[in-house]
Amino acid sequence: HEGKVVVVDFYTSWCPPCKALDSRTWPDPSVRAWIDQKAVAIKVDAEKETALASRYRVGAYPTILIVKADGTEIDRIVGFREAAALLSEAGDALAGRDSVSRARAALAVEGASSPMARMRLADALVTKGRYAEALAEYLWCFDHGLEHDAAFVGVRGSFLVGAIARLGGGHPPALDALRERRDAAEAALGAKTATRQLAADVVVLNGALEEHDRTLAAFDALVARGAAGAEA
Repeated sequence: HEGKVVVVDFYTSWCPPCKALDSRTWPDPSVRAWIDQKAVAIKVDAEKETALASRYRVGAYPTILIVKADGTEIDRIVGFREAAALLSEAGDALAGRDSVSRARAALAVEGASSPMARMRLADALVTKGRYAEALAEYLWCFDHGLEHDAAFVGVRGSFLVGAIARLGGGHPPALDALRERRDAAEAALGAKTATRQLAADVVVLNGALEEHDRTLAAFDALVARGAAGAEA
C-alpha cells in the first residue's frame, strides 16, 4: 500500500445518507477504480468506535476522512456525495486543495458579501477545528447576512443559529455570542417599536440556548404593550 492514502468512512447504522453512499457511491466503478489506485478504504461505525470518532472530531454522518498512513488528516468530506463529486473533492484534497481552500475559492467567486458562501466557509473551518475563525464567519452571516441577501432569512433563523449552537459545544465563546445577540434583541424589543424580525430573533436565539421561558416573558411584554407590540 506504499504511496496510498487511507479513506475512512465514518457511518452509523441509522443514517440514511450513509446508506446512500453504500448503495450509490462506493459501488460506482469510477470510485472503485480510484480507490484501487490511490487508497485503502475502511468503514468505521462511529457509535462503536467512539474513541476513534472522538479523536477525529466526527460529529456528523457520514464523514469521509482522507488521512495519511500515519493517521494525519489530509481532508474530510461531510455528508453524502455522488460519485463524481466525491472524486472531484478527493482529487482536490490530494492536490493540496482541502475543504477550506475550496470554500475560500467559492467565496472569491460568489463575493465576500454572500452569506451562504461565508457560511460554507465557516462549516469547513469547523471540520478543521479552527473554531475561532469559524465563529467569526458565522457571526458575520448572522449580523450582516440579511443586509446583502434578504432570502437568507430562513437559513439565518434555522441552520445558521443551529450551527453556532453546536459549535458552542466545543467552543464556549459561540454560546456567549448567541447570548449577546439574544440580549440585544430583547432590549430592542422593549426600547422601540417592535418588529417581526426582532421577535423572530428572540425566538430562535432562546431556542438555540434552550431558554424558552425568556421567549414567553418577551411575548408577555409585547402583549402588555398592546398596539405597539402587535406586529411582533
